[in-house]
Amino acid sequence: MTKEPRFTIGIEEEYLLVDRESRNLIRELPESMLPECEKRVVVEVARDAAILNADDLLCLRMADHTKAKRIGYFTMNAKNDLVRRHIRAGGMAAVLEEGINGHMITLYDGGNHVPLMWTHLIPATVEGKAMHNVQNALAASLMAYAMDVKIDNIRQGLRTFDTSYFQVPGRTNIYDELAFKVILDYGHNPAAVRAMVDFVTRLDVAGRRLCVLSAPGDRRDEAIVEMARIIAQQARVNPAIGLLDRDQRRRLGLMSNPEEGEGEH
Repeated sequence: MTKEPRFTIGIEEEYLLVDRESRNLIRELPESMLPECEKRVVVEVARDAAILNADDLLCLRMADHTKAKRIGYFTMNAKNDLVRRHIRAGGMAAVLEEGINGHMITLYDGGNHVPLMWTHLIPATVEGKAMHNVQNALAASLMAYAMDVKIDNIRQGLRTFDTSYFQVPGRTNIYDELAFKVILDYGHNPAAVRAMVDFVTRLDVAGRRLCVLSAPGDRRDEAIVEMARIIAQQARVNPAIGLLDRDQRRRLGLMSNPEEGEGEH
């Protein structure tokens, strides 16, 4: 009987997918997260493969602390020098490359390369505009490849996974039933809010873009202020509405600093 791999999925801070027995993935380490040394434990316990975000310096530092047999890098930058050298040395990587028909996710390993899929054909990327999910697709594809999942199965997974409420509640859920489009996302740290702002600005909108924002009360003050600052910068062009909870956890006045930006309150 084949033993199924056991997984621990770190959803709350959106940074890791772990196979406790052999493989680990580190996607990103926003400043609002725990110290680097605590996150490094994830890579330290990897034995078969460690998958790292080559576009994040803190993730790159973790390569020196893994005992995994292989290290794989994924990058949104096809000119990433470290990844290029890694590929030339026969290493494993997933790279976002620009082609005639758009952006292609390409897998590299042992001197071979496999054009996997155009990003605009992946439903979760919303025609390639949701760059945060393009990055997620890179990470997931390389992780699956490292686990010996067949290429056709990886492609099928990318083709059939979307961000509907039924598959991923609260993650870039798009509603078109009304006279206007609604995008619901539980972006609860600065990196997530920044990703959503980038996504929305890439959409073709005939009318206004309106942001309604709230933040979980258990985040650090600095993270909440940074989220407000990101939205405030956009609010100079597109209006934003901040929602205040009745229980502000002794933070009365935290968001009232006029230097944080302008916009609707």
